[in-house]
Amino acid sequence: MTLDTKILRRMWRFVETGNPYAIAKLSDEEIVQNLIRQVESISPLAAEDLKLLANYITDRTPLIRDLAQSKLVMS
Repeated sequence: MTLDTKILRRMWRFVETGNPYAIAKLSDEEIVQNLIRQVESISPLAAEDLKLLANYITDRTPLIRDLAQSKLVMS
């Protein structure tokens, strides 16, 4: 099963518009939970989608941190 592209777009929108200072302070698990919470604030997810999204974010945590760091450097 794969994640719906709407879910992925929402998640990446939160990454792009999020506070890079806050992301830098969070642990990997906190990043996962924070992003899931933000996505679910728009629309609740099914249990399978939650698991897939958590795995997706976990696999991309280094990229999320790199994006936050690049925002910090640019500001």
